[in-house]
Amino acid sequence: DRYLPPLESLIKTDDGKQGWTCTFYAFTEDGGTKDVASYDLTETKVKLNDFIPKGLGEEWGIRLRGHVTVERDMPFEFGLAVAGMWHR
Repeated sequence: DRYLPPLESLIKTDDGKQGWTCTFYAFTEDGGTKDVASYDLTETKVKLNDFIPKGLGEEWGIRLRGHVTVERDMPFEFGLAVAGMWHR
């Protein structure tokens, strides 16, 4: 319902670089997961319609990990928008 400022300037990877880490994973036959590829991204907008790494099966997922550090305590509002199709 509204556009909030993105977190690009505030979010850091585990090793302190600007951005966050996107890890693609595949589901294993025993019900677990296996990491297939990992990338550090500098933007919070993630589009998956033009690039999918090799090694993923029919069902797969992503994990996005980053740390937000702010200068002072105050209320924050985070949003997430997702669009796509589920194929079986």
